[in-house]
Amino acid sequence: MAEADPIRASLVPRLVFSTDQLPAGLDDLTRFRLWRDFQEEHVGSLEVTYGEEQPFWGRMEFAQFGACGIGRYSGAFTGVTRTARDVARDGRQSFSLALSHGSAPVSVNLRGRHALLNPGSATLVSYADPGQFQFSPGFSLLEVSLPHSELSCLAAHAESLIARPFDPGQPALRHLQRYVEILFGSDEADTDPLLIAHIEATLLDLIALAVGAQRDAAHIATTRGLRAARLAAILAEIKTGFADAAFSVERVAKRVGLSPRYVQVLLHETGETFTERVLELRLQRARSMLASPLHRDSQVGQIAYACGFNQVSHFNHCFRRRFGLSPTAARGGAKLV
Repeated sequence: MAEADPIRASLVPRLVFSTDQLPAGLDDLTRFRLWRDFQEEHVGSLEVTYGEEQPFWGRMEFAQFGACGIGRYSGAFTGVTRTARDVARDGRQSFSLALSHGSAPVSVNLRGRHALLNPGSATLVSYADPGQFQFSPGFSLLEVSLPHSELSCLAAHAESLIARPFDPGQPALRHLQRYVEILFGSDEADTDPLLIAHIEATLLDLIALAVGAQRDAAHIATTRGLRAARLAAILAEIKTGFADAAFSVERVAKRVGLSPRYVQVLLHETGETFTERVLELRLQRARSMLASPLHRDSQVGQIAYACGFNQVSHFNHCFRRRFGLSPTAARGGAKLV
């Protein structure tokens, strides 16, 4: 599905197509044909079937980061088939790590093998071969694709893993899924070449670990990709929960499946401790609320508590030290940096 195409990536780094965006008056067949045409142009040659007893809907998102593509797909589909004719038509030779992401299993048939992917599990797919996906209502599928040559360099035994279910409990697979979700959750356009290269390297490393890379490749992947994905998950948790006064490093550690000590180590490598990062986020939110007309009737104490501070005096002290004036003075329109 998500094809490794750096040229396309440089032109359209992130694409979303949803039938919710189509005019309401279109009949199901027209909606399906529009979906199929978009999929053919941007994803690849596939035969899609859907249950005609229910209204057709579908959503696809995909993005490209160098050699790696990520995709997320859901809809009223019953199956996707890639025939020998489809393989010959687009010449796609990529691998794809397919992860079952919804509430229903996904069935994969490829090279005479069958893999039933329960939610949270994954398998390796080769788009150089004919194959078939079968879906149940409630499915969602994540894919991370990369060229055949890239994965072969990292894991020489990758071919033997085609359509073999992976252990959903392995850390690399969990972090890969979380990292892809973070990438899809970002509203920013990933156009910085250095950032794209970093994301590509992280995806490659996590895939290599998930499929069992050995020796040097495994060492590089562990110290680079898995570490980066864990840090990204930690930062996402902090960004989500910092305004809770009871927020703690222990809570973050439990959410991401790491020890509090290791969370602190990864954050220290960024140049900011957990406490420093949380305090800065709270102060920036307080500054924004103080400057907003929406909160002009809120007392300073109410804003302090809403941003995660337990004591107004502590908030006043931290705010003055950070911005050079009191929260009350900041409401007068003074410029803060």
